[in-house]
This record gives sequence, C-alpha cells and structure tokens, in this order.
Amino acid sequence: MEEMNINISKHYPKLLTGIPEEIDILVTMGCNVVCPYVPCEHSEDWGLEDPSGGPIEGFRETRDIVKKKVEELIQRVKNGEL
Repeated sequence: MEEMNINISKHYPKLLTGIPEEIDILVTMGCNVVCPYVPCEHSEDWGLEDPSGGPIEGFRETRDIVKKKVEELIQRVKNGEL
C-alpha cells in the first residue's frame, strides 16, 4: 500500500465483535477460510487467494484486484444495482 502512497500503519485486524450490528454490504475475501454468518442487506465473497507467505508480487496482485472490485462495487451501488 505504501507503493500507492496509502498509509495503513494504524490499521489492524479486528474481531467480529467490533463491527456494527447493522450492515448494508458485507464483503468477504475468501482466502480459503469459512466466515461466520453476519446479518446484512447484501453480501458477496470475492474468493481471493491469501498472499501471506508468498512473494511481494502476490500482495501487489491482490491489492490491485481488491481496488478493481471496490471500484466496481461502488459503481453498482451508484447504479442502484444493490
């Protein structure tokens, strides 16, 4: 993320108990794990591979996929598709 001039140094993984009770859109990443049920208006799983333990290129590829998918999700919301 630093390569994109985005500072995420103050971000950290959070427990599910820390998320709001009412969620409009929930996105899970996949990463070969089963996510617990979280009630929401819309959910989707992006089925991404976990780059942990791999080369930096895997992190870059995952970052770029997430960026594209977020942009697509924003457009779908703006178009009233969700």
